[in-house]
Amino acid sequence: MTIFLLFIPILALVSAVYVYKDTGKRNFLRMDLVQFFYAFILSPLVFVWGKSFLFFLLKNEVNVSLSTLDIFIFDTIFSILAFYVFSFVVVHSITKTFELQTKKDPLYNVFEHSEYYHLWLSHLVIYAGIMLFATALSLINVFIPLQIFLNKFYFHLSLLFSSMSGVLAFAALWFYETEDANFMRLMKLLMGVILIIHFAIYFIFDPQFNSQFIFYWAMFVLFLTAVVVAVFAERPEKKSKIMALPFTINIYKPKYYLKFLTKKLERFKL
Repeated sequence: MTIFLLFIPILALVSAVYVYKDTGKRNFLRMDLVQFFYAFILSPLVFVWGKSFLFFLLKNEVNVSLSTLDIFIFDTIFSILAFYVFSFVVVHSITKTFELQTKKDPLYNVFEHSEYYHLWLSHLVIYAGIMLFATALSLINVFIPLQIFLNKFYFHLSLLFSSMSGVLAFAALWFYETEDANFMRLMKLLMGVILIIHFAIYFIFDPQFNSQFIFYWAMFVLFLTAVVVAVFAERPEKKSKIMALPFTINIYKPKYYLKFLTKKLERFKL
């Protein structure tokens, strides 16, 4: 453990100095590769090291006896401060990329470049990340039942709330308007894949329909509702002046998907 705690910061410092010479030479996701390395590889590595180092000190080097709650509080404070620092590291990495591009071309369109992160990449990572995180917790619940015992009324009520949450979750996706139709197609595809995973988990592991697996069933119902709404949803011709769902339901919408699939299969045959 001590070797690990000494090795990580030395490795981080050496690698940071070594890669700096390649600044401005290559890009990844339209970000300077060195800045991407600093923000999304080196910073998380240092963050994990910092949490490990803090835990090591509190557990082995502090003479005062600390409870699990005390360690949790120290860890939480450290994590919040680290997240603030990490946010500014990311901001610096992106703006540094802008600076490098404008040095190469004084007329470089910085606004168009920033919109790439705002309109596509950030939304994709946020929405997909939340769905994958929820799915991970759902699958963990299948293998680790919760010690929660609800009667049938409250259990079914929680599933009703999950169904309503599925509608609102899809609405949150739909609120994001973009000229690129592939974004919503990708989101629908991801929701469909996650729903298929939940179906497969059900047939393979057969989780019981009770509150011990409430997180699995809640996510199952949420994604099922979201996928069903996604199949029939379409954008209204006129926007409502009052606060309402940003889509209307068209029961004939599946015909569009059938035509789309037919065209794709015809191209594949050719």
